Amino acid sequence: MCYQVLKKKVTTYVNVVSKFKTDMVRCTCLLSEVWVIQLFDLIIITKTIILSGAHTIGVSHCSTISTRLYNFTGKGDQDPDLDSEYAKNLKAFKCKNINDQTTLIEMDPGSRNTFDLGYFKQVVKRRGLFQSDAALLKSSTTRSILAQHLQSNEKFFTEFGRSMEKMGRINVKIGTEGEIRKHCAFVN
Repeated sequence: MCYQVLKKKVTTYVNVVSKFKTDMVRCTCLLSEVWVIQLFDLIIITKTIILSGAHTIGVSHCSTISTRLYNFTGKGDQDPDLDSEYAKNLKAFKCKNINDQTTLIEMDPGSRNTFDLGYFKQVVKRRGLFQSDAALLKSSTTRSILAQHLQSNEKFFTEFGRSMEKMGRINVKIGTEGEIRKHCAFVN
């Protein structure tokens, strides 16, 4: 699988609330305009699901799932969207307490070093590590998109590459408009 990756992508800061307000459907839209907006949203949803397939590679820390395992609603409970056997195994063998900040866990158990459909297979079994993974099962639309991508490695690889290329072209900044981050999760 090959796709173009832009070098030195510069990151900027965005006011999410104002962006959301400008992207909302106006009540004066014609039905045909609403359909175009909904189609655009479906394309974005599809690309987002495809890109979540990157969770097939790599690891995370217990701290990213500890609330789902030990205190989901603040009452010492477990996330009901998480497969109970999977949660039981994580508690017994990996994330033994809510305060574990260092233990590594595979995002796609059994194939964390292989780019494949393993992550999607885990998600449909309710074994996605993150809440965002569980959210993929919340609507018939997202479940349908997941099912489509479970049909073919080749289709997933092709769509993933296209989606990565498109994401790399979003809000590209030049010069002093932003910063090239040394670590993607942190502002320099």
